[in-house]
Amino acid sequence: MKILGSTISFTHLPLDQALSELAAIGFSQVDILCVHNWAHLNLIDIVGIEEEKASEIQSMLDGLNMNVLAMNGAVSHKINTKGEAEQGQVIEEAKALGKLARHLDVSRLTFQPGSKEAGDSLEESLQLCVQIFSRVVDAIGGDDLAVSFEPHCNSIVETYEAMKVMLDEVSGLTVTYDPSHFIMMGWDLRESEFLFERTSNVHLRDAVNGNLQVPMGEGEVDFKWVIDGLKANGYDDSISLEYIHSEEQDVTKDKLKLRELLEELLQ
Repeated sequence: MKILGSTISFTHLPLDQALSELAAIGFSQVDILCVHNWAHLNLIDIVGIEEEKASEIQSMLDGLNMNVLAMNGAVSHKINTKGEAEQGQVIEEAKALGKLARHLDVSRLTFQPGSKEAGDSLEESLQLCVQIFSRVVDAIGGDDLAVSFEPHCNSIVETYEAMKVMLDEVSGLTVTYDPSHFIMMGWDLRESEFLFERTSNVHLRDAVNGNLQVPMGEGEVDFKWVIDGLKANGYDDSISLEYIHSEEQDVTKDKLKLRELLEELLQ
């Protein structure tokens, strides 16, 4: 498995500086955050200029002797939006990220699920999510590019039941497995084992019930169980260390402690 540094640890910096910070602490393989109005790319801004943007990013990577292996995207509307025009924009932005990924030889794309739409039932909102993810997979998925959803706390796909619906109803869809969300929501981590066979990317940090991120070693994530489960399912792809930038926490220290643990577990 490949251990990646995620730029999510440096959301207060522009992409070039975030990559430099990751290089400085020994990461040569990275996962780039592409979340609208946060960091490090706005997908709406790269529509139509994907090749140009890829060349710009590749120059940054080459200067640091780095490779980008995964990208984590959130479009400018909730992915399960009801509006026809907004749905069209979502698809255009997803296509743009797919083109950018292929220019950069990225093989793993994560998209964030939406939330419950006001006035809609949970079932209606989840079906909208199914429909849009089906369109995204059809538009950009392929043998060279895995498209995944991240089962996210406080999203329409926060329960194991909803995750099963997504996987059952969206052919070709994979999972970005992040146990911190399950722990934060108070779910039994071992009940997430069914996700391993459809996992194409992994995000890791320590967490506790009620808190998505805590200092490494102070949380409840059973990293050994996760790694053993991935190994048992033949997983041999990327693991992104996703400690989120915080003024109150030394996430660089936590990121390095997690990397050290994973290197031991992966031996």
